[in-house]
Amino acid sequence: MESLQNLLALRSLTGPEIKERYKITDEHIRSDATYQKINGLIEFYNPDLLPVRFFLRNDHVVLIYSSDPEIVDTLDGKKIIDQYGEKDKNRLRSRAGKRSNLLVYPKEGFAVAIEEHEVQFIEIFQPTTLEEYKKEIYIEVGPFIR
Repeated sequence: MESLQNLLALRSLTGPEIKERYKITDEHIRSDATYQKINGLIEFYNPDLLPVRFFLRNDHVVLIYSSDPEIVDTLDGKKIIDQYGEKDKNRLRSRAGKRSNLLVYPKEGFAVAIEEHEVQFIEIFQPTTLEEYKKEIYIEVGPFIR
């Protein structure tokens, strides 16, 4: 679970700290980025040093996302569920696939897409409520078509 705690700690970094630590140059920056419902973000992404996408506004982390195996393979879905629980109210449909669930832990500030205890992606955000997460970040997933 140490890797989850390390990932959660990244949300306290400022834009300048991320740039310095992960050697973010102009080629690693995308202006006017979006993530789900959130617009007007700056994205920092240097996969050579850390394969996570930092989404910032005013030099503050709004959201961190990764689906890279180097990150998600270090996360144990069963341990996450054992530690944080799995209630119907915090289980949403995931865009990762038909059998995947998005487990949202808003008070802790993260969500994980899990299929059979395998983490497919992680979102890290500032602690919030489930209602605010749904209102501000989450886009409802439509039916999967074969």
